[in-house]
Amino acid sequence: MALKTIIIDDELDSLELLQYKIAEYCPGLEVIGTTQSPEEGKNMITNLMPDVVFLDVEMPRINGFRLLNELSPIMFEVIFTTAYSHYAIDAVRVSAFDYLTKPIAIQDLENCVDRLLTKFAQQTEKKINTSNTRSMEESIIVIPTAETIEFVKVSDIIFLEASSNYTTIFLKQNKKLLVAKSLGEYEQMLQHHHFMRTHNSILVNLTQVVKLVRDEGGSILMSNGVSVPISRRKRDEFILIMKRLSIN
Repeated sequence: MALKTIIIDDELDSLELLQYKIAEYCPGLEVIGTTQSPEEGKNMITNLMPDVVFLDVEMPRINGFRLLNELSPIMFEVIFTTAYSHYAIDAVRVSAFDYLTKPIAIQDLENCVDRLLTKFAQQTEKKINTSNTRSMEESIIVIPTAETIEFVKVSDIIFLEASSNYTTIFLKQNKKLLVAKSLGEYEQMLQHHHFMRTHNSILVNLTQVVKLVRDEGGSILMSNGVSVPISRRKRDEFILIMKRLSIN
């Protein structure tokens, strides 16, 4: 989805030229409003809630910096546009995303927008990962044993080990449960919670992995101090998934 964009510039030629360049060279942006009036721009920002605002500095009555002060807190990215380079330090002080000098070169605009889109993509991914982590922490799994029915937080499971048609579930605080269910059933049940089958008999919680030991057979040290096996054919996949988790 394109970022909602507003352009505020009292010079009509500059405004229309920037709007044209965005339409032609920046498909990741969608211009939802333009105005030559800073007062109208202030209302437009409040009503339309843009993701990014291209804002001229020198405008009559209210300059770009004053407009931002009146809108505080700023809930959007600001890209200043001006013919005067001496405003750059002030732009940094108000935490503007970028500062483009008129006439705005297409390459400068594209570079700026590429970085902007990357930032938004990273923020979105972070929100998703945070939501997934919270979901995992709050999820409860029902585990029927021979004597009890346990209600266990998914985040408390360190790993599971198969033994014939039984599964031993290793939990935090050195607790473990023996269950008359196959490991395959738990693998399916936990598939959306960062669990991975590292060996025919082992299903690990990837958030509880401490390190991969590169010994002859291959093993993984878990947070409870227990080493579990990992098959050779699973090793590359495991490393790739752990790298992705560590970036997030």
